Amino acid sequence: MAGVVLLTLALLLGLSLLSYAPRDPILFEESFHPESVQNLIGQVGMTLATGVFAAVGGGGYLAPIALGILGSRCFLRGGLGVTLRSAGGFTTLLLFLSMLVALHLPGVPTIGSGWVQEGLAGGRIGGALSGLLVMYFAPAGAHIVLIAGLLVSVLVAMPVSLVAFGQRCRSCRLRRRLCRRQTAPRPWSRRR
Repeated sequence: MAGVVLLTLALLLGLSLLSYAPRDPILFEESFHPESVQNLIGQVGMTLATGVFAAVGGGGYLAPIALGILGSRCFLRGGLGVTLRSAGGFTTLLLFLSMLVALHLPGVPTIGSGWVQEGLAGGRIGGALSGLLVMYFAPAGAHIVLIAGLLVSVLVAMPVSLVAFGQRCRSCRLRRRLCRRQTAPRPWSRRR
């Protein structure tokens, strides 16, 4: 049940963000054009997208992905398997992504409306935090901190170990070499 709810939320939020249109009315707001709401999820979707983009900007696109991952985990493992570690990892990943977006993009990209929220690509939170990073570390140092923060956040959010990943890559390469040796024709075994 939790998996269905989380996947539904992921789909609703994802479509809300992708189809964001600045002229659409939010909930409980009168509009001059009520019949032409462009957001695929309607006024509820517009309200969700407005809140997410205002807070974390383009980094908000991570939220439906995180909800989708969590929902699929619920299906695979049979229950809500979120730990404090993974929730904290995704939250810090969202913050670092918002800061990176604030430093590099002019606004938030959407499918139907192009660039929106110009000047607030990282939202209010990402913009403020990236401004602090640049002020204290200068642009080069801010990017080093952001890249390190993104990497650490992914490692905390996902059950991934760099050592295990390296060992898995090495064993895959060894298996490929072994398969190539076994399937390659041997020149001494051919008779003419």
